Amino acid sequence: MINHSFEKYLVQTKELFGNTLFINKDNFKNNFSTFGNINSDIIFIKNCISDSNEEVIFLNILKALNLSVDKILTINLNNFSNRANQDINSFLNQLRAKTIIVLGVEISQMLLKTDDDLDLLRSKKNILFKSNVIPTYSISNMISNPDLKKYVWHDLKVIL
Repeated sequence: MINHSFEKYLVQTKELFGNTLFINKDNFKNNFSTFGNINSDIIFIKNCISDSNEEVIFLNILKALNLSVDKILTINLNNFSNRANQDINSFLNQLRAKTIIVLGVEISQMLLKTDDDLDLLRSKKNILFKSNVIPTYSISNMISNPDLKKYVWHDLKVIL
């Protein structure tokens, strides 16, 4: 099901940043949505944002990393299922990103096909389709526990 306010946000973002943004509405029916630069070396994968506070935090993360939505590709997962995992893996396999940043333990475990906890995943080198995968805490985790922001920063500063 398409979240029309989210779709409107994506269209407005594209209008602000021009044609370098890629919006694929077809992926909404495939359990995820994408926006940003399809040719980017950096991909962020996260849960679909449910409130504006989460969006502000995500944009602040990008700003701290000296990135913008037109320089990266963002994949928002709408649900978790075997079908969603197959769809996103098929999509990722077509891209040539150097780095995939995964926000959230459940998404990280799903993509990396593991039951390892996030602390273990954060401490080891993870590869998916020749891309370096950086698993870290989700935005909702950071909201509920602000102390996690320092760990997210530690995880992400390697891409600077």
